[in-house]
Amino acid sequence: MNTSILQKTIRLFKSNKLLFSINILGLSIGIASFIILILWVTKEKGYNTFLKDKDVYQVVTTYTVNGGIRSARTTSLPLVRAMSQDIPGITTVAYTKPADGLNLKTTQKQTRSNGRYASSSIFKIFPQPFLMGSPDRALDDPAAIVISADVAERLYGKDWRTQMDNNIISLENKEWLVKGVFESFPGNSTFRSDFFLPMPKDTNEHIGSYNYETYLKLESQINPQTVAAGINQKIAGITKSAVTLQAFQDIHLYSNFSNGIVDGGRILYVRLFTIAAFFLLGMACINFMNLYIASSFKRTKELSVKRIIGADRTSLVMQLVGEAYITVFIAIVLALVMVFLLLPSINVYLAENLHFPLQSWRFWLFIVGVFAVTGVLASIYPALRLTSFNPLSVLKSSQGAKIGGIGITKILFTLQFFISVFLIYIAFTTNRQVQYLLHKDLGYSKENIVGKKLSREEIEKIPVLKAELAAKSFVTSQTFSSSNLISGTPMTGDVTWTGKLPADSVRFAVLYTDKDFSATFKLKMLTGGFGAEYGADLPVVINKKAARIMGGEAAILNKTINVFGNNCRVTGIVDDFNFTSLYNPIDPLIIADYPAESEYIFARPVPGREADVVAYMETLGRKDNSGKAENYFWVEDTLHTLYKDEANLGKRSFLFSIVCILIALSGFFGLVNFSIIKRTREMGIRKIFGSAQHQIVFLIFRDFLKWIAVAALIAIPVSYMFLNNWLEKFPYRIYLNPASFVIPLLGMGAIIFLIVVFYALRLGRINPIRVLRDE
Repeated sequence: MNTSILQKTIRLFKSNKLLFSINILGLSIGIASFIILILWVTKEKGYNTFLKDKDVYQVVTTYTVNGGIRSARTTSLPLVRAMSQDIPGITTVAYTKPADGLNLKTTQKQTRSNGRYASSSIFKIFPQPFLMGSPDRALDDPAAIVISADVAERLYGKDWRTQMDNNIISLENKEWLVKGVFESFPGNSTFRSDFFLPMPKDTNEHIGSYNYETYLKLESQINPQTVAAGINQKIAGITKSAVTLQAFQDIHLYSNFSNGIVDGGRILYVRLFTIAAFFLLGMACINFMNLYIASSFKRTKELSVKRIIGADRTSLVMQLVGEAYITVFIAIVLALVMVFLLLPSINVYLAENLHFPLQSWRFWLFIVGVFAVTGVLASIYPALRLTSFNPLSVLKSSQGAKIGGIGITKILFTLQFFISVFLIYIAFTTNRQVQYLLHKDLGYSKENIVGKKLSREEIEKIPVLKAELAAKSFVTSQTFSSSNLISGTPMTGDVTWTGKLPADSVRFAVLYTDKDFSATFKLKMLTGGFGAEYGADLPVVINKKAARIMGGEAAILNKTINVFGNNCRVTGIVDDFNFTSLYNPIDPLIIADYPAESEYIFARPVPGREADVVAYMETLGRKDNSGKAENYFWVEDTLHTLYKDEANLGKRSFLFSIVCILIALSGFFGLVNFSIIKRTREMGIRKIFGSAQHQIVFLIFRDFLKWIAVAALIAIPVSYMFLNNWLEKFPYRIYLNPASFVIPLLGMGAIIFLIVVFYALRLGRINPIRVLRDE
């Protein structure tokens, strides 16, 4: 029986090579796209699942800034200390702050790594296995360091266990004793660190300085909202801020907050592309059904003869299902080959790191499931439809079976085009939004500026570095800053000025820099400037928004304000500019001429001398053992990276909208081809009685074009609601207009028109006499 089915499948292929090949190719593309999307969804859902204890939560601080509520995944040290004091439900509190881009050195090797300062309880929250030493009290010694296995291998080699005789690492002009080596954090963790240093003791910090990531371990089965309420009751007397708790496993997917509550995040994309994945598979199955029915249409007499000579309907259904399963098997094998070959290119295009899980039994079980379900979806309806006729009526008819029944497939065909149009709109709109963000005027010149995060020893040498750069012929200007103008700046309400009302709760961003900041970034000064000296007062420049809050430009210029208890003189007012990402509106800003607090160096090269500036930055950065220089960046490139999620949403939508269009158009081809096969006799008679070719073409395509129009009319309002809701999260955004929906439709319409022309030419070659003779 199996051999017979295989032989019949081969015979079917030989008799309909084009249609059969299109069928297999369309199904394999759909299955390959489905597999790739599911691999991505699985990777996203796998974040932060490595912890066995699910009672770990991150503290999120919510606070009011200039009339709006914002949330930060950091908190201040006074709040950490407050929540560590006998709050019911909390078993462990751990807090960390970054120690990024530091150079770890042994006597022979060195490597630049990103680590954290951490409280000694960090390993109770994140119990990474220790490969050497013990996590108990590992960070109690103020001169201790614990490193990851990856860092140990970079510093001591693969056999580091036998090479660590001298467990001393130099870091930040200080020697640290290696007290342990822990298993490196997995790549799908939002919490990572190459090393841990003890948290400095007795740090006196302002309650509004949110510098610490804080994690809590709660008692089993306790409601985290109850614990958050207890914390907020505890801190109500010392701050107006509040905290919420978010489960560690939710951080990656539910990363956005609005008005202090979770408001989506990457989960939106996961849900969208999960639905898209199943729709793609469904579309491929629909096409398979349509084309399989079309390719089997001429077999109705063969099937009728079998029925008459004794074959029951069940055996014929099993035969057709078996033939379809063989085709599905070929398509799945081809799809797996596509995934294996295309995945590296897709990773580059989408900036992802998807892997073909060749050795995962779960993956192959998933493939078996896809094979079983796809085979059922793709074969049952055609098998039942092709065996549903009366065999005697088929043999008596000169034109074969009246199969009909394509009403359902037309509805499904409409669904295909709806999905295609919807994804096209997403791709088109997200690309426009990303381009808007990348090319928006930020109020400063981001082009041709190279920056570098400074190490602690380099910060201590800022005057020397300043003099060095000023003497270089390849630099037009240089400056130092406490911010990279992307990740944000500290906010404070500790600012007073003459006329400030007691109830005024405005918070200001504070940026520490030097006198050349304005010239390097080409800011637009409205009045005054950087660098005027006023005795003991610290000179500051404020932006237009801050000046408006303080009573206006004329009222505040050259006046004294107090910031963090220090008297400052406003020496200039600069036009508003985006000193953080475009996810945030512009806040009132104070720019202080105090380079000692800087963390970044920036330089604008002489045109054509960019390589010299990069070479200088490389001399500042320490090199790891591979010789690769690290830690400098181009401001414009960093801005491009900032909107990676939105750019990748557009890329994914574009890629899979193309797949949807190909599948939908192949379905269009299948249905039209099916319709022409069924109505060939009718077309011949119409030509004999004088029907013009364009009338016949219109007759064939009228219903299909009507369903395409219905799909577009449904897709437009649905897409508008989805995209408008997505765009609302951006303070700076594009606005949807008719062109946003008309242009993609025109592109698809042009492709459909070409198919219509192709079939018009094909119908024009029909010889009605020959058709009627054959019938």
